[in-house]
Amino acid sequence: MSKYQIGQKRTDEQKLKMSNSHKGKTSNFKGRKNTEETKQRIREKVKKQWEEGFYDNRPNLSHKGKDNPSWKGGISNCRAMNTKEYKYWRSAVFERDNWTCKTCFRRSGKLEAHHIKEWAKFPELRFIVENGVTLCYECHRLTKRGRKCIKNN
Repeated sequence: MSKYQIGQKRTDEQKLKMSNSHKGKTSNFKGRKNTEETKQRIREKVKKQWEEGFYDNRPNLSHKGKDNPSWKGGISNCRAMNTKEYKYWRSAVFERDNWTCKTCFRRSGKLEAHHIKEWAKFPELRFIVENGVTLCYECHRLTKRGRKCIKNN
């Protein structure tokens, strides 16, 4: 049944017709068991894939924390963005820029405070108002992809 059919009322005639159309039908694998020969073929195929390195592209679970190539020293934006310091910095950036996106000069929409010098690389500049600029959501997305350059005024 599709999600569009959920909750629809059906007549007794429709229910009977649907029931009759499904009688005698089973899933292809329901109740079936693989033979020993099939199981052996599957084992050999998987063993060959392991030997050829088929499974080497899976994420390595040992690359957690400091061992991960993307590790930035344990910095997490989520916790820091709930602090009073961050909220004060964000409000100060918006007020300084008169609640206007500095790229497209829009005043409406969702505004975001963008760090000119990266949060992770410059921890000493995280809460300095001059290191922030007001951007709308769309312009901020473009900066994250590296398509626009925000210059420090």
